[in-house]
Amino acid sequence: AKFRKQNKLEALTAVWNEQVAQWKDNVTDEEAIRRVYLEQSLKCRETAIKFGLHDENAVRHYLRNEEEEDEDDSSNGVALEETGLEDSEKQTTDTNIEAIVVKQSCVPSAA
Repeated sequence: AKFRKQNKLEALTAVWNEQVAQWKDNVTDEEAIRRVYLEQSLKCRETAIKFGLHDENAVRHYLRNEEEEDEDDSSNGVALEETGLEDSEKQTTDTNIEAIVVKQSCVPSAA
Protein backbone atom coordinates (compact mmCIF):
# COMPACT_ATOMS: atom_id res chain seq x y z
CA ALA A 1 0.00 0.00 0.00
CA LYS A 2 2.90 2.32 0.77
CA PHE A 3 4.46 1.74 -2.67
CA ARG A 4 1.12 2.25 -4.40
CA LYS A 5 0.57 5.54 -2.59
CA GLN A 6 4.09 6.71 -3.45
CA ASN A 7 3.66 5.70 -7.11
CA LYS A 8 0.36 7.55 -7.37
CA LEU A 9 1.92 10.66 -5.87
CA GLU A 10 4.85 10.49 -8.30
CA ALA A 11 2.48 10.13 -11.26
CA LEU A 12 0.32 13.01 -10.05
CA THR A 13 3.42 15.17 -9.54
CA ALA A 14 4.73 14.38 -13.02
CA VAL A 15 1.39 15.29 -14.61
CA TRP A 16 1.12 18.44 -12.51
CA ASN A 17 4.63 19.57 -13.46
CA GLU A 18 3.86 19.05 -17.14
CA GLN A 19 0.63 21.02 -16.83
CA VAL A 20 2.37 23.90 -15.05
CA ALA A 21 5.06 24.00 -17.75
CA GLN A 22 2.35 24.14 -20.43
CA TRP A 23 0.46 26.90 -18.60
CA LYS A 24 3.65 28.97 -18.40
CA ASP A 25 4.20 28.52 -22.13
CA ASN A 26 0.50 29.14 -22.80
CA VAL A 27 0.14 25.84 -24.68
CA THR A 28 -2.07 22.80 -24.29
CA ASP A 29 -0.63 19.43 -25.24
CA GLU A 30 -2.73 16.56 -23.95
CA GLU A 31 -0.42 14.07 -25.67
CA ALA A 32 2.56 15.34 -23.65
CA ILE A 33 0.57 14.94 -20.43
CA ARG A 34 -0.39 11.45 -21.52
CA ARG A 35 3.24 10.54 -22.25
CA VAL A 36 4.41 11.81 -18.86
CA TYR A 37 1.76 9.76 -17.10
CA LEU A 38 2.50 6.63 -19.16
CA GLU A 39 6.22 6.88 -18.41
CA GLN A 40 5.46 7.05 -14.71
CA SER A 41 2.87 4.27 -14.78
CA LEU A 42 5.24 1.99 -16.71
CA LYS A 43 7.49 1.90 -13.66
CA CYS A 44 4.52 0.78 -11.57
CA ARG A 45 3.60 -1.90 -14.09
CA GLU A 46 7.14 -3.28 -14.17
CA THR A 47 7.20 -3.44 -10.36
CA ALA A 48 3.81 -5.17 -10.30
CA ILE A 49 5.01 -7.76 -12.80
CA LYS A 50 8.11 -8.45 -10.68
CA PHE A 51 5.95 -8.94 -7.57
CA GLY A 52 3.59 -11.17 -9.54
CA LEU A 53 6.42 -13.37 -10.80
CA HIS A 54 7.78 -13.64 -7.28
CA ASP A 55 4.34 -14.69 -6.01
CA GLU A 56 3.96 -17.20 -8.84
CA ASN A 57 7.30 -18.79 -7.97
CA ALA A 58 6.33 -18.94 -4.30
CA VAL A 59 3.06 -20.70 -5.18
CA ARG A 60 4.85 -23.18 -7.42
CA HIS A 61 7.36 -23.95 -4.65
CA TYR A 62 4.58 -24.33 -2.09
CA LEU A 63 2.55 -26.65 -4.32
CA ARG A 64 5.62 -28.73 -5.15
CA ASN A 65 6.25 -29.20 -1.42
CA GLU A 66 2.59 -30.10 -0.85
CA GLU A 67 2.77 -32.76 -3.59
CA GLU A 68 5.97 -34.17 -2.07
CA GLU A 69 4.30 -34.35 1.36
CA ASP A 70 1.32 -36.16 -0.21
CA GLU A 71 3.70 -38.68 -1.75
CA ASP A 72 5.47 -39.10 1.60
CA ASP A 73 2.11 -39.63 3.34
CA SER A 74 1.09 -42.33 0.87
CA SER A 75 4.40 -44.13 1.31
CA ASN A 76 3.96 -44.03 5.09
CA GLY A 77 0.74 -45.98 4.94
CA VAL A 78 -1.67 -43.04 4.62
CA ALA A 79 -3.87 -43.77 1.64
CA LEU A 80 -4.69 -40.80 -0.58
CA GLU A 81 -8.23 -42.10 -0.85
CA GLU A 82 -8.71 -41.26 2.83
CA THR A 83 -8.55 -37.56 2.02
CA GLY A 84 -11.98 -37.70 0.38
CA LEU A 85 -10.72 -35.87 -2.70
CA GLU A 86 -11.17 -37.05 -6.24
CA ASP A 87 -8.03 -37.70 -8.28
CA SER A 88 -8.76 -34.63 -10.39
CA GLU A 89 -8.83 -32.49 -7.24
CA LYS A 90 -5.51 -33.87 -6.00
CA GLN A 91 -3.62 -32.90 -9.13
CA THR A 92 -2.23 -29.40 -9.39
CA THR A 93 -1.04 -28.43 -12.83
CA ASP A 94 0.91 -25.51 -14.19
CA THR A 95 -2.19 -24.61 -16.18
CA ASN A 96 -4.15 -24.11 -12.96
CA ILE A 97 -1.40 -21.94 -11.53
CA GLU A 98 -1.19 -19.87 -14.72
CA ALA A 99 -4.97 -19.41 -14.71
CA ILE A 100 -4.79 -18.08 -11.16
CA VAL A 101 -1.93 -15.72 -12.02
CA VAL A 102 -3.70 -14.42 -15.14
CA LYS A 103 -6.94 -13.90 -13.23
CA GLN A 104 -5.13 -11.96 -10.49
CA SER A 105 -3.19 -9.83 -12.97
CA CYS A 106 -6.43 -8.76 -14.68
CA VAL A 107 -7.92 -7.27 -11.52
CA PRO A 108 -7.78 -3.49 -11.86
CA SER A 109 -6.38 -1.46 -8.98
CA ALA A 110 -8.11 1.59 -7.60
CA ALA A 111 -6.96 4.76 -9.32
